[in-house]
Amino acid sequence: MTTESIALSILTSIITGGFVLVLVEIGNRKNRENDRYELLMHPFMHKLSAYFRFIGWCKSHIIYPQTLNDSEANFKALVNKIGGYGGKSIVSGDDYGIDYFNAEELYNITFDINNIWYWHDKMHPNRLDLDNAGLGTGFINKELKEISSMYVELPISIDSVAKVSGEFYTDIYQPIEYETYRHERHIKFYKKQTFIICSFVCFVLLLLVLMLCCELPESFIQRSTVAVVVMLICSLLMLAIDVKIQLKWLSIASNYITNNRVVRFVLNKTIKRCKNDSRKQPN
Repeated sequence: MTTESIALSILTSIITGGFVLVLVEIGNRKNRENDRYELLMHPFMHKLSAYFRFIGWCKSHIIYPQTLNDSEANFKALVNKIGGYGGKSIVSGDDYGIDYFNAEELYNITFDINNIWYWHDKMHPNRLDLDNAGLGTGFINKELKEISSMYVELPISIDSVAKVSGEFYTDIYQPIEYETYRHERHIKFYKKQTFIICSFVCFVLLLLVLMLCCELPESFIQRSTVAVVVMLICSLLMLAIDVKIQLKWLSIASNYITNNRVVRFVLNKTIKRCKNDSRKQPN
């Protein structure tokens, strides 16, 4: 057998038995991560949507003094903002999906929720009141029950709005806060892995096309085949090494590149040179 035929056999075997299986396994890991996250976040988003609707029902019945101090103004602004999410949920008749907010958006929203309690706690004296006339206590009690069973007998008042807001942040959001950021990191990492493997596959396919259509030097074929074998080894290491360790290495490398001026200078010069070469027109 010639070197070219041996290389063709190796490359086709690597694609079918190597890269494709690696892609399938990465996809399986991504699906398992999504299933785990959905199992965790579905109850949370149901409670968050119920809280939104609770504030949405209450916001138009809160009685404010004619002149607002800073605490009262901040409280009103946050209630109106959070109540806006509740209005959308009431109109749609459904909960927000687990992918509707990213981790940073969830943090900012729940931080505002906690600040409803914070600004209420700053009011001395508390001049706000809740008008129970036409409030729809049945709807509110239903939403409070969905948030937590301990709110079933909770009297509906302005103090209850602050109490539920503060406890929602500490008892419901904070236990899952880390998981939202962890999920995003893992999903982004799996996407990067998929992109890398797809790039390897494209390289092998291009090499196969060149070998079939052109007469390539034997040394080039040998070196390219070795390079593809190295790519396969790297792909298998992606599966063998724990994701947490890979993320740690990626973070260290990213920080090194960010903090190292020489590396940044070389990368920027390389990128500029590639852009300039791509803009040059052939004579």
